[in-house]
Amino acid sequence: MNNLTPPPVIRSSSTSLGHNKRVIVVSVWQVSFLEAAADELDSLPALEQVAVQHAVEKLEATGVRLPAPHCAPVKGIEGSWWELRPRRGNCPWRAIYTRIGADEFKIAAIAPDGETSPREFMRACLVAAERLAKWKGNEGR
Repeated sequence: MNNLTPPPVIRSSSTSLGHNKRVIVVSVWQVSFLEAAADELDSLPALEQVAVQHAVEKLEATGVRLPAPHCAPVKGIEGSWWELRPRRGNCPWRAIYTRIGADEFKIAAIAPDGETSPREFMRACLVAAERLAKWKGNEGR
């Protein structure tokens, strides 16, 4: 006999015969980089690039439901900015991003960790906001 418990079953109200339907909802969020942020990512050591890319994949999969310690709000700049925290915050780099659409995020800068380099982190956050404003102006958004 199998000791594994089956996945939860969601019963559809549209079935009149009482059949069970298993429903899997897949939500994919769009995550893209501004060109300057992509260049910053490319300048990181290879292992750090991989860590950031894995964090981006988590953001794509979970969107606004991505929990701490994988992300944290950025304080001190105007707007709704977040830091993506690779390796559950154990990476010296952060991707600075904001939501730009119903299901879309834009990464505008790669910054050093704010706890070890607070001035550089804040400077990168301000640059991210400036880059996004310029991008929006150029894109007509």
